[in-house]
Amino acid sequence: MIPRSEIRPLLRRLEINSRRLLAGLAGGDYRSLLCGQGLEFTDLRLYQPGDDIRAIDWNATARSGVPHSKQFSEERSRSMTLLADISGSMTPAKRRLLLETAALLAFAAVTHRDRLGLITFSDRIETLVRPRTGRSHALRILDEILTGAPSGRGTDLHPPLETALAVGKRPGLLILLTDGHGSLPRHLLNKVTARHELLLLPLRDSREQHLPGAGLTRFEDAETGRQRLVDLSTAALAGGWQRLDRQLVMQLRRHRIDHTFLRSEQPIFPTLAALFRRRRHR
Repeated sequence: MIPRSEIRPLLRRLEINSRRLLAGLAGGDYRSLLCGQGLEFTDLRLYQPGDDIRAIDWNATARSGVPHSKQFSEERSRSMTLLADISGSMTPAKRRLLLETAALLAFAAVTHRDRLGLITFSDRIETLVRPRTGRSHALRILDEILTGAPSGRGTDLHPPLETALAVGKRPGLLILLTDGHGSLPRHLLNKVTARHELLLLPLRDSREQHLPGAGLTRFEDAETGRQRLVDLSTAALAGGWQRLDRQLVMQLRRHRIDHTFLRSEQPIFPTLAALFRRRRHR
């Protein structure tokens, strides 16, 4: 646990570093992060080729028998909510990734006067901070992530996604930061992506994939407390992680959810900037 006397200086260093990095990011790159669902409904019109199928108004389509699309206007202030995993499987390296990524996103939101919210979770909701604007609010969110101690040990994506749906009545951007140990709830993801833009940022600790030693070793699961034998041979360990990540990517592509992996051995900012550029030029 970090002493309270060290928290403010640490948050200040995070702010300075985040603002320095963001100074080199084009405004369009940042705005593309919030494109799509950060919009306000204005009208209906007949569906035209090229319209996003997520914008189809199925009620109007059913009544008229002809496809109709919803029309939106850009909101001056948009809403971004961080869904942050603080479960027992989040190693110190993953918590650092989570904090530094949240800092970059938080001060980008401050710069553009966007609303920022936070939901921290394990196998339950740990913290809910409703979206607001401003520097002091961003610092509060980072403080919650930095000092948050989970009351639950496991990982369950149902509570944060259900909470985001309940509190976010208007379309916004949800950014899910998790180590991916929980299964993806297919039906709930469909409901979330029908209303909101959803990004997934899986967090990876390289030391979990390259543990010292070889052969079978007994480990205790950080989330369940159960012990099991794990093959620490390099090929078996790396192959297992790669297989799980490939399965995750396939699920995300089926749901058309943008994602990028954040890894402890790689700098965060270039990885996020590449994601922003892909979204901008899509």
